[in-house]
Amino acid sequence: MPAEADRAAPHAAVETAKQFLSTFKTPGMILAAVSGGSDSKGLLLALHEAITLGGFSAFSLSACTVDHALRPESAGEAHVVAAFCAQKGIPHVIRQWQGEKPLAGIQAAARVARTATWLT
Repeated sequence: MPAEADRAAPHAAVETAKQFLSTFKTPGMILAAVSGGSDSKGLLLALHEAITLGGFSAFSLSACTVDHALRPESAGEAHVVAAFCAQKGIPHVIRQWQGEKPLAGIQAAARVARTATWLT
């Protein structure tokens, strides 16, 4: 179990999120893309803590998950992320990659699809 001082110390990711937020001239809404993996959830939590507890309350935070519909379980995974966000009080939307998927270059096509999906 961590010592009390360790639990009270700001996490490096939260400090980095604060530095990021301090680069904006005016507050705005931050949209975090969350896949459900530990990296994207960690980023979301760091931003959430920086905004709610770190003096950046003029910012708002929302999250988006793109269900690429490449695996049968992807829709369920997106809903798990939605529940996680709801538990933290973070607005969240799920968007689905519609249409045919290419047989080759799926990663590049998915990146393009995510950008297009977030902008709609």
